Amino acid sequence: MYMQKKQKMCWNCDGNVSVEALYCPYCGSDLHSHEKAKEHAMMGSAAAAGQYGHETPLDTQNLSSLYKPPYSPTHSGFGVPSYQEPQQETPVEEPSNEYYYPNTPDEPVYPREHPHVNTGYEEVEEVKKTDVGIWPLLFLAIGVNLLTLGLLLFFFADQGRVVLEWNSYFWFVYCILSIPLLMFGWKLLQASAPEE
Repeated sequence: MYMQKKQKMCWNCDGNVSVEALYCPYCGSDLHSHEKAKEHAMMGSAAAAGQYGHETPLDTQNLSSLYKPPYSPTHSGFGVPSYQEPQQETPVEEPSNEYYYPNTPDEPVYPREHPHVNTGYEEVEEVKKTDVGIWPLLFLAIGVNLLTLGLLLFFFADQGRVVLEWNSYFWFVYCILSIPLLMFGWKLLQASAPEE
């Protein structure tokens, strides 16, 4: 028969923890001191009811006073540093002279004109445009199309014809016309490319 381990519930994260554990493996909270505080509180309430015959005065410095939240006005207790950081005063910024503040709230804030102030923006050089225009691209497109047509006619002709009814006997004419167009278009396109 299997023996089930005795477990208790963590007061902080509600995780199932072994009874012998001193610290919660999930959240790291101290389970032993919490049990002592519960026993102390139960003894205090029982003593107030007169069940044990002796009264224990509730001390203000018990465990509940040790763990004060960090936002409380008196920062003292376990885990809270005994020193306080000095409060730093934030300096009030005066309006700068760089901007023009108009009298009406509807007007936007404009920077004043200062010729000696560096704005941090670099001036971009304009790309030089060539006078070649669209001609290189036109020659290149026509040359590629004619070369493609000639090669299609040469490779895919059936009994001297292509399905598009182009006469394949003149395939060499298309290829011969495309070669100077391709060369001329390519040279013009290379000449019009910006040099880096």
